[in-house]
Amino acid sequence: MPDAGYLIAVHHAVWHPPNSNELIDVTPFHADQKDWPITERASVLFLFDEAAQPVLTETHCGPLPSRFFPLGKDERLLKHVEELRQKEEQECRDIYGFRS
Repeated sequence: MPDAGYLIAVHHAVWHPPNSNELIDVTPFHADQKDWPITERASVLFLFDEAAQPVLTETHCGPLPSRFFPLGKDERLLKHVEELRQKEEQECRDIYGFRS
């Protein structure tokens, strides 16, 4: 059976209104629907990450890089997911002016 692909975890900003148990996703979806997440019932699963802190610079406040999780052990899939991780981290460093 072929590998199913991979999952992408994207850090989102949420707002917890006072006097409410509701969390509201304030992270906008990409303008092009083809780049929207594939979800059941048009909902997004949120997982709390207490270690996640936004990137803060003198001029920017932004999210951490997205994370990629392979759903199989095929070497090509693992290589592809690692390449995605490296590219995402480099793009975030470039956006926020960090250099490794």
